[in-house]
Amino acid sequence: MGYFRAMFGPRSYYEYRVGVGPEEAVRRAVAFWRGKGCEVEENDIGRRLREAGYTGTEMSGGSDAGFLKDLLLLVSVVGWALLFIPATRRAVPRPFVIGIAAPLEGPDPDTTTLFCFDANEDNSDSLFSPREHTEHQMIKLGRELARQGILREAPRRLTRRDLPKDHPLRDYDIFMLLRR
Repeated sequence: MGYFRAMFGPRSYYEYRVGVGPEEAVRRAVAFWRGKGCEVEENDIGRRLREAGYTGTEMSGGSDAGFLKDLLLLVSVVGWALLFIPATRRAVPRPFVIGIAAPLEGPDPDTTTLFCFDANEDNSDSLFSPREHTEHQMIKLGRELARQGILREAPRRLTRRDLPKDHPLRDYDIFMLLRR
């Protein structure tokens, strides 16, 4: 994951095939993100997902202090050099929202396809999007699921165009407008 893909690329979706049911898969993903300082959003997205045949939630994280980090990196000579270090760009991200979802029905009751994706609204007003941070964490989520022994195959990075046209997560922006 790089800066330019985060700034100009399409929204990232990660697909994890896991050897647990959908509720347990979502629970484990929520536990992972909570360990990263994220909290479950208060909106009722779970009901909307169930109507679409999914279970899941949204989680928010990041910090308003991310703006200060960005400012310090831009106005200092040392900051410009630190911009070349991915860990610096990913540290203290601006506020972000992550979507977590899994289909309730599937061909195998002991295997679930878990989706984790960037659910942020448009970040075009920011020089530093939290996308680089969130995608890096989604990669780490895959490693954590493998460490737990439930990952059935390597995680797959997708974009909305890779999802079938009738997939409810393909047009998540429109789906989210319906919650209001």
